[in-house]
This record gives sequence, structure tokens and C-alpha cells, in this order.
Amino acid sequence: MNVYATRPEKSPELDSGAATLRTPLNQSAAMHLKLITASLITVAALAACTTRPVTVNTPGPGATTVQVPVIANSNMLKTDDVRATLNNALGTNAAGVDVKVEGTTVYLTGHVATKELHDQAVSVARGTAGVSAVVHTGLTVD
Repeated sequence: MNVYATRPEKSPELDSGAATLRTPLNQSAAMHLKLITASLITVAALAACTTRPVTVNTPGPGATTVQVPVIANSNMLKTDDVRATLNNALGTNAAGVDVKVEGTTVYLTGHVATKELHDQAVSVARGTAGVSAVVHTGLTVD
């Protein structure tokens, strides 16, 4: 297989144009070019990935939870945005709040200690970019 690099060179027949001169690359340079291309494709594919916990039944007592890479979709990304916003606003009080996103609707479930934390969690979720509605009937005050 021949791999060629192109380099522009002024053509004597053309006043303002450029002709392309094809020169063969050596085998090492061709392999290097293929590796760079493969690496760029891999990086682009992984940029759209995230990890999610998956519980795996293992021999013996209990189960093991592992992080598995998955292709991130818009609901996952929005869930991460809302969760991060809640963590920033509520700190450790956000630990009892579970977040699920479908489209532009956020579903909050779980438990918080006070009515003020409940209202703050709902307000923060509503204030997250791209959220049009917040359903919080599953978020209870202990």
C-alpha cells in the first residue's frame, strides 16, 4: 500500500494557483500517521462517554458494584448537571436527594432533614439550565 503526503508547490504554468506534488511516505511515517488517526478517533469516542455503576452478582456472599463506561446521552448529562448544582448548593445535605432527568423534566426523590432544604433543592433544580419542570413529590422531609 502506498501512502502519500501532499505538499503545495507553485506551478510554473499557473500564475496564482498551486499544484500538488505527491511524494511517497516511508513505512514508519505511514504507521505513525495511522496510529495518530486511531488515537484521535478513540479520544473523540471517549469524550462522549461517562461511567455508571453496575451491580454484578459474584460467587460468594454479596455483590460487587463496578463502574462501566457507557455512551452519555442528554438525560445522563443533564442529571449530572443537576446533581452537581445540588451538591454545590446543599453540600452534604444533598446526599439524600436522588435525581432523574427525562428530557427537560427533573424528578427529585429521597429524603432531606428540613422543609427549608426541600424547598432549596427544588429551587436549585429549577434554576439549572435546560430544566423546564421539577417533579418533587418523591422528595420527603424526615
